[in-house]
Amino acid sequence: MIRVARVLVHEAMHLAGARHKDMTEEQFTCTMPTPWAASLPLRLQDAVPEADPAERKAAASADRLEHAQAMLAKASTRLKRAYTIEKKWARRVRMLSK
Repeated sequence: MIRVARVLVHEAMHLAGARHKDMTEEQFTCTMPTPWAASLPLRLQDAVPEADPAERKAAASADRLEHAQAMLAKASTRLKRAYTIEKKWARRVRMLSK
């Protein structure tokens, strides 16, 4: 997995604007020393264990409920705004009709 870190460094250099001819041989071939990569939890033994399927389902359900509540709040706000806009234009029409 240290190899993944080396490739990420190589690609990050591209994002920063470096071209292959700008890189050292180690950077270009992804063989540069990466002592910091050893502490990354990329190895399987360091990975977080999977949650119980029932816990995952409960968490997903809670996330969906939270999302639905947020969408309902947004819809209520849009509805209130729509009523306000309707009243504004009805008032304008009444004023211009006189």
